[in-house]
Amino acid sequence: MIEQASAFNRHARTQHQEPIKSRAVWATVIIPIIQYSDLPKPVQRAHPVAGTFSTQDVRPWNAPRHQTSKYLPFAEDYSLPPNLFLGLNSLDFDCRANIRIKTNTSDIQVDGFRLAIDSWHDTVLYSARVGWLEIPPNEAAYQYGQFCTMDDHPWYSPQIYTSRRITFSRPFNQPPKVVVALHALDMNRERNWRVVARATDIDRHGFTIHLDTWHDSRLYMAKADWFAYPADQNGIVEGTLTAQDPNGNQRNHSGTVEFGAKLSKIPNVFVGINMLDVGCAANLRISAFADSITTASMTWHIDTWSNTILYGAGISYVCV
Repeated sequence: MIEQASAFNRHARTQHQEPIKSRAVWATVIIPIIQYSDLPKPVQRAHPVAGTFSTQDVRPWNAPRHQTSKYLPFAEDYSLPPNLFLGLNSLDFDCRANIRIKTNTSDIQVDGFRLAIDSWHDTVLYSARVGWLEIPPNEAAYQYGQFCTMDDHPWYSPQIYTSRRITFSRPFNQPPKVVVALHALDMNRERNWRVVARATDIDRHGFTIHLDTWHDSRLYMAKADWFAYPADQNGIVEGTLTAQDPNGNQRNHSGTVEFGAKLSKIPNVFVGINMLDVGCAANLRISAFADSITTASMTWHIDTWSNTILYGAGISYVCV
């Protein structure tokens, strides 16, 4: 203990304690500050931003057409055009023709882009909605890509199982989180509509993406986007959810996702369909979304309506 000078300690006042006091300050204050400044600091990254677009933003559901598009502004200012991760989250098709839909982006600038939701041939698409994530262009930690069954085989040779090993352009420090969502489909109208997109065998260097169907369904084409980010990334919550009804009669499925202490602000939420199991005897109608969103939780919904036979559906979600 260093004896300090005071009006009540004449000896300490006359012993020139100031140099000793300076050494004490150096030892107890300055050195710890230097040592603390050398500690690694958490990495701060720009987060993706979520958005949605519906054909009903352009036309009513009862005026179907093959091509619907709109130029959409970005929510953030960018120095370079961002990447765009897409996922369908609402569909309304007439059951009397094949289920055909594809989403495309074009004219991607620093301030916005054009998003198209199209069908073709005799398909009747009453409405559809797509969600997207704007992936910051200068954040090397985020990686993104696409995979289509037609990268593996032609549409006229449908398969039950289609997969591919995806190699990251840059390895992660540990196995990352990987999100997969569907954004294009071509399915035969005479068999139940069954498709699933998923990621397996995730490691630092890559993962395996699957675009599969089952039983007697005919999946002519499916396309999915994937998005990978560091598993220790703060401020992002992702996951998958599934709703199932063996009778296909339930109209509304919902539940709550708890975020814990992972989010410091109310997030934007991306929702994309990753699985469908729908009877082909009635129109294909599905809407997936989230509401009642707070920093602590959200409520998810997978709904259908009218006489649609929804045996099951799955979604991927990202909260940012």
